[in-house]
Amino acid sequence: MQNIFELAIKTPQFKRLMVSDVLFTEYKCMEEHPIFKIWSHLNCFIFVISGKKGFITIHDRYEVHANEAVFLKKVGNIVHKFFDTDFCALMIFLPDDYIRCVVQENKINSIFWNVVLTVALPLIMSVYTGIAEKAYETALQSVRRKNKDEALLKTSSGELFNHIELCRILQQDMVRLTNNFDFTPENELGNAMLVRKTLLASACKKTVEKAMELMGGQSYFRNRGIEKLFRDVQACHFHPLPDKQQYLFTGDFILNQKKHRKRLT
Repeated sequence: MQNIFELAIKTPQFKRLMVSDVLFTEYKCMEEHPIFKIWSHLNCFIFVISGKKGFITIHDRYEVHANEAVFLKKVGNIVHKFFDTDFCALMIFLPDDYIRCVVQENKINSIFWNVVLTVALPLIMSVYTGIAEKAYETALQSVRRKNKDEALLKTSSGELFNHIELCRILQQDMVRLTNNFDFTPENELGNAMLVRKTLLASACKKTVEKAMELMGGQSYFRNRGIEKLFRDVQACHFHPLPDKQQYLFTGDFILNQKKHRKRLT
């Protein structure tokens, strides 16, 4: 039975970051067998970026898919690997002492929170940027067969490009702030990530909306695929923090700072 924590520590290909005994690590499944066993001496959160996995415990069995998270207790698990899509996830290992400290203090450790935001949000939002990219490509492929000299078609296509370009810029800036996991988990950084998440979520939804507008009524046909993209992209709002909560958080942050630091560059 494989210790998944030890695997994460000893695999040089995995990017990882240790903060206050909490391990944040990338995990890509390189197991060759469809069924294998894992365990860990630490509790663990797993956020799936791509692919899916099946887990069997003494109490339950379930599957975890892309853009879903699961809390894995420090017990043994039988794992079912699917080979149709490569599995990649963000794993956060939490020592018991750390959990106990957080519960006793009844508050979230700001360092931990800023690390989670900086590491996780670019990964989470990359999913929705991908949805926006797919909607953009689908719309362009659909309208290229039309009269390309039509002024309205050109205008709408240009507007759509502006929206997808904004998605790309914001996504790239979130990755830039992560700085290949070499960063200081300060409140300014956590706030910057939350602001960009809100802006990017809005840009992704607007991109898909404009893609449907460009395609017209055919965008509602299931075989076009874009109606599913429109539904899926709405979920970006629910990742922390939803926009209204982010406005409140940022407003409180900037108003209660006695001295503002320079803008993150």
